[in-house]
Amino acid sequence: MITILQLTGLSDRDEVLFIKTDGHGQKRFLLVDRVSPLLEPLDPQQFQYKRLLYGGISSDSRIEIQPHAIFNSIGDPDRCSHTLKRVQQIAKKNDFPYINHPDYIPNIRLEYLYKVSREIEGLIVPRSLRIAPTSLSNLQAKLHEQGLEAPYIIKEVGTDPDRKNSFLVQQTSDIHELERFAFDGRTYEVTQYHEYRSTDGFYRKQRFFVIGDTLYPGHLIISEHWHVTNDQDAHQTWSRQQKKLFKEEKHFLKQYQSRQFSALLSLKEHTGLDFFAVDCHILEDESILLFGIDCEAHYFENVKENGYYNDKQIQRYNHAVEMMIIKKIELRKESKDA
Repeated sequence: MITILQLTGLSDRDEVLFIKTDGHGQKRFLLVDRVSPLLEPLDPQQFQYKRLLYGGISSDSRIEIQPHAIFNSIGDPDRCSHTLKRVQQIAKKNDFPYINHPDYIPNIRLEYLYKVSREIEGLIVPRSLRIAPTSLSNLQAKLHEQGLEAPYIIKEVGTDPDRKNSFLVQQTSDIHELERFAFDGRTYEVTQYHEYRSTDGFYRKQRFFVIGDTLYPGHLIISEHWHVTNDQDAHQTWSRQQKKLFKEEKHFLKQYQSRQFSALLSLKEHTGLDFFAVDCHILEDESILLFGIDCEAHYFENVKENGYYNDKQIQRYNHAVEMMIIKKIELRKESKDA
């Protein structure tokens, strides 16, 4: 039996854990948002997993159990900065094989990906800056100093991913629209915007999963808005083209089932990560416009409507995760035996 220890934790802004009970009020458990269910569907005859929850307060960092591997599901370096620092300290005191080693999580930031994209043929990563403006005029000055002009997207870092905290500044005259933000020294990410609308007027965001050494199609979302997040928001404005677009989204899984984009697989080498989602747009020349990497995304999210993934597709994902874990354990064993 293979034992996996899953590391999870609270975000910097979490203040309480909600207590839940079953229908009879018997079982009480802690509800922690965004705990990845990646390990739950693993073959119970071969795998078992235990969870270790961390808050933001420093304490003894020893791991008492002896797992075969550790799955680090603390995947946002800004929203969970305190707990990430703790698991990084833990990793220095043990030599277990890690899925998504905590030291590599900061590599998902866009400013890092922008730098490494110069070494990856066919990958386009928009320029991104992190700034902490103290006023709207201070923001303008900082952007002018760095030579970043509209159009650009601005968002506050470290906020809940479900919160709508992004705004597209189309032109310089839109700058006063940013008065909705609090410029009090908190950090913002400003990213150059690349228009990616297709000739039919729709935006298409593709998601792929890198699982181990292999690339898998995740999903396609088609929307009339540049900020594509989920089917519920994207599909509500569809009209006569609805049936055709549904078929296109569904066909994506088959269309890219065996495609291995070297540019996307190169992200594994440059980030050091084992499991992550890539949100992007494939251009006509098959170069890839990268929107971001997500270590917390998975194929059980309610991003797509029910029925998008069939049982065979889910089994394919699950099998890939199992093989990734087994290979990670075997590689560590081989290195110790050498």
